[in-house]
Amino acid sequence: MGTIRVRGWKRTAAALCVALLAGASAGCIREPDPPKPEPPAAFALLEAFSARMLAEGAPAVLIAVRTGTGTWSHAAGVRSLDSAEPATVSDTVRVGGITESLIAVSVMKLAAEGRLDLDSQASRYLPEFGSVLHPPGPVSVRQLLTHESGIPDFSVPLLASGSWAETMNRPLSLEQQLALAATEPWDGRLARIFDYSRSNYAALALIVERLRGRGIGLEAHPLIHEMQDVAQEALNSLC
Repeated sequence: MGTIRVRGWKRTAAALCVALLAGASAGCIREPDPPKPEPPAAFALLEAFSARMLAEGAPAVLIAVRTGTGTWSHAAGVRSLDSAEPATVSDTVRVGGITESLIAVSVMKLAAEGRLDLDSQASRYLPEFGSVLHPPGPVSVRQLLTHESGIPDFSVPLLASGSWAETMNRPLSLEQQLALAATEPWDGRLARIFDYSRSNYAALALIVERLRGRGIGLEAHPLIHEMQDVAQEALNSLC
């Protein structure tokens, strides 16, 4: 009998040791990391856009996206074609302006309110338009909006007056911009075909100021926030 009890006790102890060892070893094994979430579809589209731009000859593409949940950045290409040094997300770049887009929206809002007729002559809203610029024929607001007026670009005489850095950083009022445009000959043959000229939007900005009774900067400021909200909503829908 005594021998049987000892053997039974040994079997029980062995079973307990196995259970304890199994529990201890289970605690030492680290749980697998959760799978990384798939990047939003919008980011894949942006990376595809970057690849396409590089394939079409762009030296570099830098993208930064900020959402309510974090930030995402992307850099591809080179800083310099000579050195072939890779571009980084911290590189400083000169971005394009959105001034013309804001002016165009301001003009279209006035048209939607019935305060401006796109097919009316610019001189109806800006009486000095004809006396300062001396256009070779009637010019409508729509022609200014679509760069089909043929108006000389004030940048031409501006750049001829000094270096790029000096002239591009020179503050000019809208009236001064149009006065500079008036120093260049206005070729009537360019009217009614697309011919980009910054003077078109200088004139439109003045028209907006006259109809709103405030500077174009004050008029455009709330539009910036509206455009940011629309862009954020579009990005969220893609994500």
